[in-house]
Amino acid sequence: MAMTFVADNSGIVVADKLGDAYYYPFDQDVAKHQTPILGHISVLTDVVVTRDKRFILTADRDEKIRVSHFPLADDIQAFCLGHTEFVSKITVPWQDRPIVISGSGDRSVRAFNFLTGADLGNISLLEDSDTTPTYVTSLEYSNDHEVFFVSFFGMNRIFGIRVDIDTEASSVAFRKAVDIPITHGNNPLPIRSLCIVGTILVVICNDAEIPLRIYPDVFALISSNQESGDDLKSACTGVTEELKSLIRTAGDEKRLDSVFFDSLGQFFNEAQAEPFVDGDDVSSKKLRTTESV
Repeated sequence: MAMTFVADNSGIVVADKLGDAYYYPFDQDVAKHQTPILGHISVLTDVVVTRDKRFILTADRDEKIRVSHFPLADDIQAFCLGHTEFVSKITVPWQDRPIVISGSGDRSVRAFNFLTGADLGNISLLEDSDTTPTYVTSLEYSNDHEVFFVSFFGMNRIFGIRVDIDTEASSVAFRKAVDIPITHGNNPLPIRSLCIVGTILVVICNDAEIPLRIYPDVFALISSNQESGDDLKSACTGVTEELKSLIRTAGDEKRLDSVFFDSLGQFFNEAQAEPFVDGDDVSSKKLRTTESV
């Protein structure tokens, strides 16, 4: 199953394993007003609505991306073909360019013109000698630095890739900027997911002790053109400390809306009220409160 928000937060689109996508508007009773939009004959793996709300893009296990008009998705604009395995992730990072970036079970990242379906370019991030079955699980873009961050299922490496687009957006050239290994001691940690918050790279990995890791200097590393992430260190040492730092950063830059404020509640207030110093034990009060409930 996949889900995406419509750009003006008027609703969400949910794609299911049966190949159907539904629109749920927020201004109505969501449970009673699900609107079927489109259907594939294959399992849907990801869905995106463009920021201008003109198109909806859906990826499936049959190696293709379908581009339809939104919300009348019976009107198909194009199909983007080129992957040789199922398409696992798609993103439309630019509002002024009709380009979709996709990741796949063929271990490549590709760019398509979603108005015409033209294949604009691709990059294979894994070595040919590495035959481990895997697929792209995260595909995050930073507008400020024009860098994509890519992770693969079951692997402990994050790839940063830059893109060069010609003036007519008729071709896209990818180039690897950094390869960051995620480890705990000498043990590799497979990555579950990642996201970009401003200039901070947030990683969720398979680590029972510290599943959440924050990398605040990742863009400085990329700017230095270093090929290894060995000297990249997490900002904090504990999950609670990392969350508190992240919340403060996002709050200061006014990137937390009411949904996050409501759900974080007292935790956010504590983060704002108490000065944060790396290494301080700031979690005890919250942990005792939680245990006493």
